[in-house]
Amino acid sequence: NTEDSLEGLTNVGKGMQQVGKVVTAVGVAITGAIGAIVMKGSEWQESVNTTNFLYGNLDKSIQKNIEANTANARSIGLTEQQYRASQTSMSTFFKNMGFTTDQTIKFSNETTTLAANLAAACNVPYDQALEDIRSATLGNYEALDKYNLNLSANQLSQSEYAKSLGKTWNQMSDNEKMQCVLNEMLRQGGIYSGFAEQEAGGFASQLRMLKE
Repeated sequence: NTEDSLEGLTNVGKGMQQVGKVVTAVGVAITGAIGAIVMKGSEWQESVNTTNFLYGNLDKSIQKNIEANTANARSIGLTEQQYRASQTSMSTFFKNMGFTTDQTIKFSNETTTLAANLAAACNVPYDQALEDIRSATLGNYEALDKYNLNLSANQLSQSEYAKSLGKTWNQMSDNEKMQCVLNEMLRQGGIYSGFAEQEAGGFASQLRMLKE
């Protein structure tokens, strides 16, 4: 009887060891997951703080434009924070480049939507599409090659905007060249118009928003 009892206790002991190992492994996984969540939360908060700081330095009319449009973010497959951050970033960029308030509102609205359309149509991250637009505006036209948008000095010189100014490319100011690039980019990007809105309700778009 004693021998049988000892064997039973041994088996229980082995079982407890196995449970202990499993619990320890689960504990490590949970701790790691919580750590990752905390890191992501920290990154997100830092992003929000940066956006709020830049937003606070914009004109009131630009702020109102951003707030009015943020409610429509999901219609083009973006979260509200993502849309607000990108609008704030692009508005700050255009203001720093010497654009007027009206020009800033116009181009920040249009480039945000263009980025969403390019990202949806060409299967690239939205942030990448937005950065490619910014890069092209500063003269790196090759950044738009992946979207089949072709910009060159010759093409820009023949654009409607250049004709409206009555100037050659070399006669334009830096501000005019940037506007010329933006107008031609938006014109060519028109082939993707409505693509983000069309894809917004799809699984891939919903999954991207969930990840964001």
